Amino acid sequence: MSTDKELVDNDLEKGLRTFPKWIRSAAGFKWIGIAVVVLTAFLAYRYLSSGNSKLEAIRWHEVVNLDTQDAAKKFIEENRGTRQATVARINLARINLAFAGLDRLGTTNTEERSKAIANIQYARDLYEQALADKTLDSVLAYEANVGLGKIEEALSGTPVPDKPEQTIGSLDKALEYYKKAIESVKSEAGTKSLRDKVVRMEDPAFRKSMAEFYKSENEEMKQFAVKPNAPLFPPGLPGFSPDGEGIFPGLPKGLTLPKDIVLPKDIVLPNVKDPAPPAK
Repeated sequence: MSTDKELVDNDLEKGLRTFPKWIRSAAGFKWIGIAVVVLTAFLAYRYLSSGNSKLEAIRWHEVVNLDTQDAAKKFIEENRGTRQATVARINLARINLAFAGLDRLGTTNTEERSKAIANIQYARDLYEQALADKTLDSVLAYEANVGLGKIEEALSGTPVPDKPEQTIGSLDKALEYYKKAIESVKSEAGTKSLRDKVVRMEDPAFRKSMAEFYKSENEEMKQFAVKPNAPLFPPGLPGFSPDGEGIFPGLPKGLTLPKDIVLPKDIVLPNVKDPAPPAK
């Protein structure tokens, strides 16, 4: 036993004596250099990982607190290529599609309707940019595809400016996006209504009826369209114009109603008191 211990001690002592020489040798210098490089790389990775984690947390905090469209656009521009920028795009697309788009598409005001169409088309661009992110979460990919489907469907009856024979949206494209949405989640949970809609839209006759519906809706909007700041009554309407041609059709020209009605002095209006409170 003591002999073994002596051998170990002697090897350790020999190693300690020769270690400085080994370091100064070519082989020793090579391995020490490799060890330093590996350690440096490891520490750099830990530092950068820690920094990235903090930066990621800051970005997520900023995304949650974006409260205006301008702020969202600025954030997207300054953080291109990040997951947070993709989420900001989808949030911005939601606003332009729903509140600033579809909710105003049914207005008869031509200017407001044009703005709504432009907002919907902007939402289309944002959703397409979000889908270009290969790391996009499946739930967000589902939302983006459904959003694009709604855009194509809603604008399927809206003609392209200066090209009335073409429409901005397409029901065929809407069907494609709805199918992609279903494929993105690969689950039937929460997608039943969309799956049922896809089944119906796959029928050409049903798509034709949808096209006719959206076309008639657009024609109806054009029929009742009102230009911004238009007068309540068209100019030249008999009996009603601001130059005093009369108040109602058939009244003599120049006849106007008095601005104030003055009661005769001998007529006194009764003093109406507040009703007494109900007895308890």
